[in-house]
Amino acid sequence: MKILLVMLVTMGGIFEYKANAHPVSFAGSVGLMGYHSKALTHGSLNYSFTYDKAIAVHHFRRPWTHADMMEDPQSMSDGMPQRAASFASGNFLLKRWNAPKLQANLYTVLGYGRSSLVSGNGEYDPAVYSTLQFDIEDRDYYFLAKAASVISDNRYDMLNSLYRVGITPYVEAYDGIHSWIIFEWNELQFFNQSAKRDLTAFVRVFYKNVLVEVGQSFEGHSKFNYIVHF
Repeated sequence: MKILLVMLVTMGGIFEYKANAHPVSFAGSVGLMGYHSKALTHGSLNYSFTYDKAIAVHHFRRPWTHADMMEDPQSMSDGMPQRAASFASGNFLLKRWNAPKLQANLYTVLGYGRSSLVSGNGEYDPAVYSTLQFDIEDRDYYFLAKAASVISDNRYDMLNSLYRVGITPYVEAYDGIHSWIIFEWNELQFFNQSAKRDLTAFVRVFYKNVLVEVGQSFEGHSKFNYIVHF
């Protein structure tokens, strides 16, 4: 783990701008984001026209697990087609609160595309993707609440909610190397399946325009996230 953190810090040192986890960033910026876990991966690319409006493309992939194949042996004989979803979206900053030592934001993401997250048969249905996110942060503490859904064919394909709290072990200058310790509670549910919940501890490192997170859940599952702004 120490070697990995050194590599992340070194990688961050070659970039010039501060990164953040917001679906809308500064005007004219491009954001590349990836969230990877055993249950779901989500990659997105967005372009911010203004500080409060952006457009984006998203791709979700739901990997097959051993438990999935035991529950649905037919999936193995079908060649295990990809369970995925893709969307184009508009991202909006609904409200921003500025105070002398902190900032809070409320965002929404509204997208339209196609989904095969549930069927896993390679056939995609028209679908809607939506997100509502609130975050508040100062130099020492961080909190985020987020709810997301994918709805297709008059049913929900995916429901996801998460809460994050974080603290930084030190306060660095604006253009320095920053690190955070973050705890995330995540609930993920797919249609006709029970919700799965986990608690994950992350180490976040960011320098200017690059942010990387490495996490391990208390159930023993690894997670990896990254954000880069240009």
